Amino acid sequence: MMTRHRGPVRRLAYPALGIALFTGLVAGQPAAAQTVDPWRDTSLSAEERTEALLEEMTLDEKFQQIRISRIYEDADTGQGPIVIEGRSGTSEYQNGVFPPLGTLPGCTFQDTGRQIQGIERLGIPTVRMTNGGTGVKGGSCGDDPEATGVPSTNAAAATFDRGLNYELGRILGEETRAFAHQVMLGPGMNLLRVPQGGRNYEYFSEDPYLTGVLATEQVQGIEDQDIQSQLKHLAGNEQETERWTMGVQVPSQAMNELYMLPFEMTVRDAEPASVMCSFPDVNGTYACDSSELLQDALRRNWGFDGWVMSDRRAIHDTVAAIRAGTDVELDWAPQYYTDEKLNAALRAGQITEGDIDDLLRERYIKMIEFGQMDTPYDEFMWDSVDLMANGQSAREIAEGAITLLKNSDEFLPLSGEEQSIALIGAEWYAGMAKMAPRSIRANNENVVTPYTVTPEEGLNNVIDQLGYDSTVTYNDGSDPEAAAELATESDLVILMAGDDPHETEDRETLGFPMIDVDIAPEEDPAECLETPEECLDQEALIDAVLAENAAKTVVVLKTSGAVLMPWLSRVPAVVEAWYPGMEDGNAVANVLYGLVNPSGKLPMTFGVTEREAATQTVEQFPGTRMDTGKAGGPGAYGDGSDQLIAQYTEGLEMGYRWYLAHDVEPTFPFGFGLSYTTFQYSDLAVTPIVGESGELGAQVDFTITNTGDVAGAEAGQVYLTLPDEAGQPSKRLVQFHKVYLEPGASERVSLPVDSGASNHPYSYWVPDEPENLGNWADGEWVTPDGEFTVHVGASSADTPLTETFELVAPTTPEEPEEPTEQQFGFFLNDAWDTTANHVFMYGRFADEVLIGDWDGDGTDSITVRRGNVFYVNNEPRGGEAEHVFVYGHPDDTVLVGDWDGDGIDTLAVRRGAEYHVKNNLAGGPADQVVVYGRAGDQVVVGDWDGDTLDTFAVRRGPTYYVKNTIAPGEADQVVVYGRADDITLAGDWDGDGDDTFAVRRGATYYVKNTIAAGEADIVLVYGRAGDEIYVGDWNGDGEDTLGVRRAP
Repeated sequence: MMTRHRGPVRRLAYPALGIALFTGLVAGQPAAAQTVDPWRDTSLSAEERTEALLEEMTLDEKFQQIRISRIYEDADTGQGPIVIEGRSGTSEYQNGVFPPLGTLPGCTFQDTGRQIQGIERLGIPTVRMTNGGTGVKGGSCGDDPEATGVPSTNAAAATFDRGLNYELGRILGEETRAFAHQVMLGPGMNLLRVPQGGRNYEYFSEDPYLTGVLATEQVQGIEDQDIQSQLKHLAGNEQETERWTMGVQVPSQAMNELYMLPFEMTVRDAEPASVMCSFPDVNGTYACDSSELLQDALRRNWGFDGWVMSDRRAIHDTVAAIRAGTDVELDWAPQYYTDEKLNAALRAGQITEGDIDDLLRERYIKMIEFGQMDTPYDEFMWDSVDLMANGQSAREIAEGAITLLKNSDEFLPLSGEEQSIALIGAEWYAGMAKMAPRSIRANNENVVTPYTVTPEEGLNNVIDQLGYDSTVTYNDGSDPEAAAELATESDLVILMAGDDPHETEDRETLGFPMIDVDIAPEEDPAECLETPEECLDQEALIDAVLAENAAKTVVVLKTSGAVLMPWLSRVPAVVEAWYPGMEDGNAVANVLYGLVNPSGKLPMTFGVTEREAATQTVEQFPGTRMDTGKAGGPGAYGDGSDQLIAQYTEGLEMGYRWYLAHDVEPTFPFGFGLSYTTFQYSDLAVTPIVGESGELGAQVDFTITNTGDVAGAEAGQVYLTLPDEAGQPSKRLVQFHKVYLEPGASERVSLPVDSGASNHPYSYWVPDEPENLGNWADGEWVTPDGEFTVHVGASSADTPLTETFELVAPTTPEEPEEPTEQQFGFFLNDAWDTTANHVFMYGRFADEVLIGDWDGDGTDSITVRRGNVFYVNNEPRGGEAEHVFVYGHPDDTVLVGDWDGDGIDTLAVRRGAEYHVKNNLAGGPADQVVVYGRAGDQVVVGDWDGDTLDTFAVRRGPTYYVKNTIAPGEADQVVVYGRADDITLAGDWDGDGDDTFAVRRGATYYVKNTIAAGEADIVLVYGRAGDEIYVGDWNGDGEDTLGVRRAP
């Protein structure tokens, strides 16, 4: 990856470690006599280079850079004729980047146009973008590559798993880069306000917090591959009906607390490169023309420093869009950012050249930060992608998403005793791998995958793997009577059904649509409305099959969200598989047979009727026509009708909030999902903390126990009820964490709820002018006084643990009750003998212990960690903490070292192979971020050369790769010591200023005073084999010795 700089965080890229620990990544420098244009001078900052570039550009060049080039119609390419006919066009031009920066052989630019044409004179490369969220497809090149068919976005949300969402983003970013594109247009982040939404499969959830957290993970996964992400569609794009011309009226409080919140969270937490503004007219102004949206909310309130691109044909006014800060116009061909309109606005004094510079500035800075200005992608790089490995990741995401909705009498998992299995369902759902649709256009329907696994193939794979004697017979349901007869004759029926949403239209029913069995799946099934007799009626098929063998039928849903199930009480098991992607067959079969225990949770509510919550009235959805003076009707230009306006009159009562507020029981609540095992929640504790933001918060601790006989994963959910002053309809989701537990095992979960976090968990929005929808972005977040209530459990409707508390300053660590005789606690030794010199109790036995010299006095002491809260004690003793702070994430691996040589130890946190180093004991961003080695390496910290700076060494088996600086280059020393299964310690055992290694076997320690192979210099038996061992200079004599902690 390229080196990127963002604010105070410095990120150094290290390749994977081999025998040579590091390989330098120093770019070649120009010869001394060579003159470098200042905007190409890599020694300058991104901001300095950008200003130099803007100063050099002509006005015409600036115009060309703020719009998408559908094809190269305004360039004299010399590569052949260019034909423009309405919305179609062809070009012989094959160069994605102008010489001498390179070409992109094999790319024929498609007519829809998702590229900004480069400028050879200035060395600005062409920027290519691929449509995104559910796979790499629909980019600038007409011929799509083979890419991973990942599950739909709402499936990724159903995992309730941060890591799996990061992995999905990594796949998208990696494959976008291999496709020689620089921008991934995704993820989609609009909330699932209406279950009928045509693009709900592209979005995460009805809940803003879940959406914001998981979108942040996907963005980080994408951008860690040096690909710019683009959040979409900001804002109000919760439906597809008349999307180009319709408007929304959203109260300010709902706008900020619900629909804008996931965007705000992701902007603050992930720092995405770009945002796409949406189609709708938002509270009186089209989104891409709205300064209220793009200046006041996005840039002023949230601090966004990236660039904004319009959705296709979403700009309605040249001057308004420029003033709002819509930096790039996306259209089939420019409509508002044309030379004619731009020059007219300049002549009229409505805009200035400085306004045009403002549109370019942030995009160029991002291109430089991502390395895309200096290293243009000039070839496809598919050899750098392991599509098979990515396919396995896609399968794991699909498996983690599958949600068990019903399982009467433990009908699942299947036992293998079923000799005859009927697989029934339309080909779209049961005959092929169900992919997430891409758009209404047939040529952009699905990702081009290297392979797919059909449901029948997946079932046979598992049956063969387990050695069962079962036969699967597939029936496509086109003849319901034949399907019913097969069901009667079978020991088991697996009935698959689904929906068919797509871009530009919303679902007409929450039931199961009719399917034309004679057309290819990528074609438009709408003709079923005209000729229903030629189509498969899925509802009739379900009734026919259940009439014959309901007791032995498991229904597998492949839907974009909620569906109505009037037959639910008749079947023993229902599984929601979403759109699983190219590994559909394997993922579903693995869950049905119990090779994978389902752990998905619903990211939306499954209601009982067609119209509930935010869709109770036509005024709410799809809206009613109003004479606003703006064109309405379907299509990009409307049909002369009055404008369709959807009124969000439900306010905050959207999704599960409405069901809780009105005590209405849905079919399945938000956050719901069963398992093949059972889980128990217990021992809730709420502790005041100072959050990572530096503001007050609470640490929520609880225990999850697997009380069943099968290993499984459970996503524990934390909800918060605000004091009455806030006027909230219900509790809100504020944290979640997924744990994997063996049968009978328990895990203590610690989750911080920080009042300064990007989701404002303790606050509500108070608008300056509640009745003025046009001024919806002005207001403030207010934290009410009084008692808050924490609710913890398995879903929004099942939170057995509750506790009330107030936001107050944190207390110091609680000390365990001291036994009458000191048998437990810390035993620290000042010398190499067997007598402890310091014996005391500190913190809780469940705390993680860290050792360091926290105040620079030469004496090491104890810090205990709970989640991401650290309690520091500057002396080796018990008592109260002297300093409390918050850093990192609760699931980070924490390392301690003196990274800057100031004599004071501080922290670094490890996430996989990435290290976030902090030079003071405080919250806030890391001072240095280093990608180092492999995620599976064991890491040891020490001052290996006596220069007072601690650095990392990594261990693989008995081999240690030692580096004396945190900088590119090879390992300074490679040594073999001890055995592969030894426990490794590091310390300055002889006071010479150099740290070396010791290994532990049981209660015996083998100490080496040099970094070398050979015999140990000291062998000591100390403590017990079960003790926790720590190393420190407990008395300040310059020599590290041992200490142990012994728990009851």
